[in-house]
Amino acid sequence: MKGPELEAGLQVSTFLFSDIEGSTRLWEAFPEAMRLALREHDSRLTAVFAAHQGIVFKTIGDAFCVRFPQVQEALAAAGAAQRSLQGLQVEGQPVLVRMSVHVGLAEERNGDYFGPALNRVARQLGVGYGGQVLVSQALQLMGGALLPPGASLRSLGEHRLRDLEQAEVIYQLCQPDLPELFPPLRSLTTIPNNLPTQLSAFVGRESALEEVKSLLKHHRLVTLTGSGGVGKTRLALEATAEILGTLSDGAFFLDLAVLSDPNLLGQIVATTLGLVKRPTMSDEALLIEHLRPRELLLLWDNVEHLLDCSAELIDVLLKACPRLKILTTSREPLGLPGEVVWRVPSFDTEESIRLFIDRASLHQSGFVATPESEGSIARICQRLDGIPLAIELAAARVRVLSPQQIEARLEDVFHLLTGTNRRVLPRQQTLRAMIDWSYELLNDAEKQLLRRLSVFVGGWSLEAAEGVCSDHNQEALDVFDLLTALVEKSLVMVEEVGSAYRYRLLEVLRQYSLERITQEEPEQDLKKLYLSHRQWYRQLAQHAEPVLNGPEQGKWISTLERELDNLRQAQGALGQAQGALDLDAAHTTAALVGFWRLRGYWTEGYQRLQRARAQQAEWPLELQTKLVSGAAVLAACQGNFTEAHQLQQECLSLARRLGNRVQEAKSLVQLGQIAISQRALDQAKGFFEEGIELYRELDDTKGTAWVLNNLGALAFQQGFFEIAHLRFNESLALEKKLERQENIASCLNNLGIISEIKENYNDAVGFYAESLVISKKLGIRSTVSVTVYNIALINFYEMKYYESEVGFLEAGNIADEIGNLKISALCLIGLGMVAIDLGDLNKARGYFIECSAFVRKNDLDIVAFLLLELWACLHQKEGRLERASLLVSAAEQLRKAVGKVRPPRAQRDYEKLVAALEGSRAEEGPEEWAALLQREELEDYRVTASERGGIIGHV
Repeated sequence: MKGPELEAGLQVSTFLFSDIEGSTRLWEAFPEAMRLALREHDSRLTAVFAAHQGIVFKTIGDAFCVRFPQVQEALAAAGAAQRSLQGLQVEGQPVLVRMSVHVGLAEERNGDYFGPALNRVARQLGVGYGGQVLVSQALQLMGGALLPPGASLRSLGEHRLRDLEQAEVIYQLCQPDLPELFPPLRSLTTIPNNLPTQLSAFVGRESALEEVKSLLKHHRLVTLTGSGGVGKTRLALEATAEILGTLSDGAFFLDLAVLSDPNLLGQIVATTLGLVKRPTMSDEALLIEHLRPRELLLLWDNVEHLLDCSAELIDVLLKACPRLKILTTSREPLGLPGEVVWRVPSFDTEESIRLFIDRASLHQSGFVATPESEGSIARICQRLDGIPLAIELAAARVRVLSPQQIEARLEDVFHLLTGTNRRVLPRQQTLRAMIDWSYELLNDAEKQLLRRLSVFVGGWSLEAAEGVCSDHNQEALDVFDLLTALVEKSLVMVEEVGSAYRYRLLEVLRQYSLERITQEEPEQDLKKLYLSHRQWYRQLAQHAEPVLNGPEQGKWISTLERELDNLRQAQGALGQAQGALDLDAAHTTAALVGFWRLRGYWTEGYQRLQRARAQQAEWPLELQTKLVSGAAVLAACQGNFTEAHQLQQECLSLARRLGNRVQEAKSLVQLGQIAISQRALDQAKGFFEEGIELYRELDDTKGTAWVLNNLGALAFQQGFFEIAHLRFNESLALEKKLERQENIASCLNNLGIISEIKENYNDAVGFYAESLVISKKLGIRSTVSVTVYNIALINFYEMKYYESEVGFLEAGNIADEIGNLKISALCLIGLGMVAIDLGDLNKARGYFIECSAFVRKNDLDIVAFLLLELWACLHQKEGRLERASLLVSAAEQLRKAVGKVRPPRAQRDYEKLVAALEGSRAEEGPEEWAALLQREELEDYRVTASERGGIIGHV
């Protein structure tokens, strides 16, 4: 039976690529020995490939590109090639070759091959290790039954590969006489990063890419400059992805194009790295603490409009963090010492033509350059000065125009517009002419919508475009049709998000449209447009507010996160001295409190609320109440309980003045939560009892369920575990009826703690696992870190030390990122406990030293007594009994002072320690816990100085 016909020139082929890992290092260290080894390497591989019908169609340095007629021959050749290379060395160092095998579509031209299969086999090769053979999923499906005798394929999981949209399941070819154990693949999946997936091929710039990579290897600050649209961002992303495998802590991309408020710069950098503002630390200090020990690259994109503040922060970070590298893109240099500036050139003619043809084929399937069109394509690229964005815009027109027609229209537009501003660089004039040309091809309605879309920051939904950009003469249906037309003309970008589409303008087009709208729209219409934007996002925030703690919580958290830049614009920039907030902005601010709390945007939310409160005499009393309540909630999140208490008292007075009994009950419960944090347990009990009575009078099931969970937490703090268990169960039953997922997870976690205290570990793990599934799905990382810690602790109790250590590390990393200081400290203590039980006292000491400094710095007396006990346990194991006795005495005094009840398992461990110290007497008097911990750190650091490199740290 005849199969489906392929596109002209394409055929299914099997490819094997190989190269020597670390060859550059070997060449530099041993050039003569490497020359001889490479000759032997080439001879052996050539013989093996020929024996299996392989055709070597290209060699690049030590890399081989081979095509095989059959899958089984390629697999057999890979194993045989690795065996043939065993024993090959350069000055005693093995020559290790990595290989990649894939089957797919390719086109043969003049003895070379082109097409998607080549891209995939090359990208797959780049994530492997010397001695390893990687096999694609496509080949596994076709050739799994065609393996050489004794061979097998082992799945290495799904991996994102550079420049490839779809993730790839990668397999390793395993054979008995070849190594099988290798580190995790160096893919975008396994190395920490947030690099965006590129949906189009990286065309041209091969030499530029190598030069930028070389600069990053030898310099810590590199800036790519150039005119708008020249391709700075894409080149920077490609270079970062290329060197990702050399950065042990990964690389992170910061798109600053949508950021207009310099006051948010530090927070944006911290948020990108997964950090959360700590009450006692500035953004700068938080970043330094996180980055100082890490080998990491930050890519700052579109810096020009934030040049001064970016330069200041980058300078501080580079001086304080010796292993940090920074790559920036900007239209002008930062002007910092040590900065290497590299201007990104336009494409040469050959690169430009390749880019035009590649992008044209995306817009018109099967597009090929004909003898008639080749000259026009070359002239278009020359006219556009090789600027990638301009070429891409021109290539998009092949949907409706031939290259010859594009050339003709381009000529007309250049004649009209080039040189209108002689102070602008010629390339910028060319880019503006390109965009002007695209704009002039639109009809009046399309032009108007394109201008109006510039009001959005960071993208928009279809509903937002219809709600904001419609007017009396332009119905919502018209907006949909016009938006579709702009997408088809490649002036609006579209991406799939869940079950819907999201739209955005390229930043250069957004800036262009902003200029156009100020020139062509009456001032009254502009005010109306921005008012419409504010009102739309006020409605969005207010609609999300009541459902943010309901069954669709996860959906609405994601929605607000996507719209965060628009919501910020709707509220106005932080720190603006001029002008007052309007009513819409104040309502938006008040409605976002729950979102800020859940996502950890505590500082930003608090500042916005305080700015609104400064003008609150102008607002309705109901709005004033919400602003004060929100500020109190976020102050408590940051650990500022004194201010939180004062604000909640003010909120309570406002609620009673309004007669708003729901807000009154809410303030009472939040006052109770603050009282627990301040260890005023009797006061907390009074607030909770008054609050639940009020909720019951109002027949408010949601409020009642919430208070019951808090009453359980209070009973737990008091040591009344049976009462706590009853209250948590009552709350859980109500929350399940209400389908409030976050609260269900909280109740489950609390029930797990009760089961843990009763030493019903199976039940506890069941509760924790159920809570963890919910919390991970919602993305509430604070609950995730607590739950993972609790599971790790149970694993420790059951002597599952490996699982326990992994859990403490995972929970601690999450806690560090979100600023959960208590869990960060407890995880370090947990890791020390594991080390003690395994007999590695030096490792335990390292964790305790690290934790001691952390606990002192953050004044964590709630954790300090436990740390003192563990220090005592360590000294007891080492025979330093008097010192251990002193620490036990100090720990017991501190435990009583903070009112912390010791669970049964911990009590037994404590009693064993005390019994072991019986008869020992400390000669020294009592000291403050912070001083004791500092003395432990200083006394024991010298003992562990040689081991510090092996200690895994969190802080």
